[in-house]
Amino acid sequence: MRSLDETRPGEDGGRFDPRSYWQSRLSSNLSVHGVGYLGYGLPFNTWMYRVRKRVFQRVLRELSLNMPTLDVLDIGAGTGFYVDLWRSAGARSITAFDLTSVATQHLRTKYPDVEAFEIDIGRPLERREGLRSQFDLISAFDVLFHIVDDARFARAIENIAALVRPGGFFLLSDNFVHGREQRTLHQVNRTLEQISDTVRRAGFTIERRVPMFVLMNAPIDTPGKRYMKAWRYLMGPVRVVNWFGHIQGALMYPLEVVLTRFLAESPTTELIVCRKNL
Repeated sequence: MRSLDETRPGEDGGRFDPRSYWQSRLSSNLSVHGVGYLGYGLPFNTWMYRVRKRVFQRVLRELSLNMPTLDVLDIGAGTGFYVDLWRSAGARSITAFDLTSVATQHLRTKYPDVEAFEIDIGRPLERREGLRSQFDLISAFDVLFHIVDDARFARAIENIAALVRPGGFFLLSDNFVHGREQRTLHQVNRTLEQISDTVRRAGFTIERRVPMFVLMNAPIDTPGKRYMKAWRYLMGPVRVVNWFGHIQGALMYPLEVVLTRFLAESPTTELIVCRKNL
């Protein structure tokens, strides 16, 4: 995911063509770096994805689901990072959506047992041959804040709701800011209230919200500018020499594991668990 400070301001989301942007970006860098924090290189992004994995696995354990009986859809599957995690969790079946042809073809080649579809979740859903009508679990991690058009964002949540069976789960990671939304050309950090209202209107109940990161991602949900300035200063060496991400990530990782487990919320990316109303 791109942080807010890496994008250029844009007043009109219509100027941003997400399909072309991600097709170009992933064509040249289909890795956790390509789908992650561009300015900080592969080493630091690798540590960030280790944190994501720990949080994902912990939340899944806490839900106590019978995974071999469940059908899963991962939206914005990209490199297949979460496809791997859903497979390791023992899901009965896994389907993947991605906006781009480069990622979809990669997923089909890497995971012959996974149904991969090139689908824009923010547009009206079309019936596709082989696509299930509903799923028990849907995940969209660090994806929906890249839908900069508000109507398409709402449509994405409505589409997801239509694809989740009653009683099923929707796992979403976003930035859930408490103040004003933060809008750039490539990303919108919507408020906790905005996102919560949208998922509830679509027929979900929010069951829990937990930190995905505390220290390793930009502290965009903090008052004033001093926290962001301090974070940029801390990350300066990694931005200049990406190799330092090996050291920075190794130092920050154990702190992140503790903080994401015990804090109720964070100043950056969080994960919410939503359940489809019966």
